[in-house]
Amino acid sequence: MNDHFHRLWSNYPFVRFTVVGSTNAASMYLIYWLFVHLLADFSHGRTYAWSISWGLECTIAYFLHRLITFRYKGAMASSFARTMLIYSIALVGSSFTYDMLDYKLGLSYPIPWLCTGSFWGVSNYFLIGWYAMRQSKIT
Repeated sequence: MNDHFHRLWSNYPFVRFTVVGSTNAASMYLIYWLFVHLLADFSHGRTYAWSISWGLECTIAYFLHRLITFRYKGAMASSFARTMLIYSIALVGSSFTYDMLDYKLGLSYPIPWLCTGSFWGVSNYFLIGWYAMRQSKIT
């Protein structure tokens, strides 16, 4: 059984992404939850909480995905810049998506958080692997 898990972990970067992403998402949710309560009196406070927590977690996510998910050995400065470009576009898109689901559709705020995070997180995985940390073979 351990050999099976080791092969999954070693041979499939999406498995590593799922583990790293889930851990990162849990810490992002804690930051989000904190800011939801701190910004409760602001118009669209939950959207601001989303944006702040997404922005803070991007730097942490970069290093985790570089070291664990993609095991990227290329230049740090260029991969960081390319990753932050992706995360910046995703920040705008995900903030818009979150706002639409929460305030326009009126869904309970954990549902927009989960849907937005899942969609933009998986999109980030493909974009980072294709553009920011592309390598001939991911190990």
